[in-house]
Amino acid sequence: MADREKQGLEMSANRSGALGAEPRAVGASVPLSGAITESAIKPVVRRKLHVSLSPDDTSRENQDALELVGDIHLILFSEIQRRQVSNGDGIRDMAGFAATVASNACYQYLRSKFPVRTQQENKIRYLLSHSEDFAVWKNEQGAWLCGYAKWNGADRPAVPITGDEDETSVQGRGERSIYEDIFRSVFDDAGGGPVCFHELVRYVMRVRGVRERFEIGDGGGESAVFENLLSDPRPRADAVLESASRLRQIWLEILRLPVRHRNAVLLNLKDPNGDSLIAVLPASGTATIREIAAALEMPAQELAAIWNSLPWDDLRVAESMGITRQQVINLRQSARARLGRSIGRC
Repeated sequence: MADREKQGLEMSANRSGALGAEPRAVGASVPLSGAITESAIKPVVRRKLHVSLSPDDTSRENQDALELVGDIHLILFSEIQRRQVSNGDGIRDMAGFAATVASNACYQYLRSKFPVRTQQENKIRYLLSHSEDFAVWKNEQGAWLCGYAKWNGADRPAVPITGDEDETSVQGRGERSIYEDIFRSVFDDAGGGPVCFHELVRYVMRVRGVRERFEIGDGGGESAVFENLLSDPRPRADAVLESASRLRQIWLEILRLPVRHRNAVLLNLKDPNGDSLIAVLPASGTATIREIAAALEMPAQELAAIWNSLPWDDLRVAESMGITRQQVINLRQSARARLGRSIGRC
C-alpha cells in the first residue's frame, strides 16, 4: 500500500484509539471521551448484543463486540468530521448521538450475522403494527412487547410462550393469514398478558421451520451452525470450524487479487436480495473494517463513512474508480472466475 494510505490508516487507528481512549474530533463541541464510551456506547452494545464487554471475557461473541466498539469509534469520528466540514457545526448532544450511532452499528452487525432472523423480525413487526387486532410497543423498561391491540399500554408483565412448536401447514393459505393464526394462538394462550416480541420471533421461526444459516446459541458459547447447508441440525464441531475456515480462505484469495479487482468485488458484494454482504466479514471475525479498508487501499475512516451505503451499484463503483461501468463488470467477472479457480484447487 502507498505511504499515503498507510498514514491514513495509522491516523485513523490513533484517533479512534483503544477501547475507552479519548480521541477528539476537530471542531466538535464535545470530545469523544472515555466517559462517552462508558455511558453511551458500551451500554447500547451490551444491551443489544447481550455481552459483557469485559477484556477478560474471551468468548467469541464478546471479542467481536469489543471489536465493534472500536469500529463505532471510527464511524463516529468520521461522521463528526463530515459534519464539521459540511456545515462547520459541532454536535451538541454527543452522548445521544453516540448512542444512536452505536445502536445503528449493532443493528447492522446483527443484520449481517443473522439475516434470516432480521428479515423475520421486520416482517412480524410490520404485520403486528399494521393490523387493527394486534400491536407491538415498548414498555417503560425499554423492552419490546406485543399482543392484542387492546393490551397496548397495559401495565402487565410479559407472559412466556408455552404453545407447541409443530410446523404449520402452508398449503393453499396466504402468508399473512398463516402468521396471524400463529399470533392469535400465542396471544390466546397468554391469557391476557403481552409476550416478549423477540420471544415471539423465535417461536414463529421454529413453528415455520425457518432457520438461520449461521447462528450463535443462546447459551453464550459459540455454536455457529450452517443449518440450511447441513442435514443434521446439530452439526459436529469440525463442520463448524470448516465453515469458518472456508470464509477465511475466500478472504485470503480476495487479498491476492489486484486492487482494482478487489474494489470491483468488495464494493458491490451483495446477496440475491441486493443486501450488503461485506458486513459479514467483520461480523464473522474474518476481517476488521480496517483490514477491509487496507484491501481496498482506502483510508479506514473513508470506508467507515460509506459503510452504511454499501453495496454500491456498478455505476457508482465505476465513478469511484474513474473507469466505465462495463469495465467494473469485466473486472468483477474476471475476479470471480479467478476466485473460483483458486478456491476450487483447495
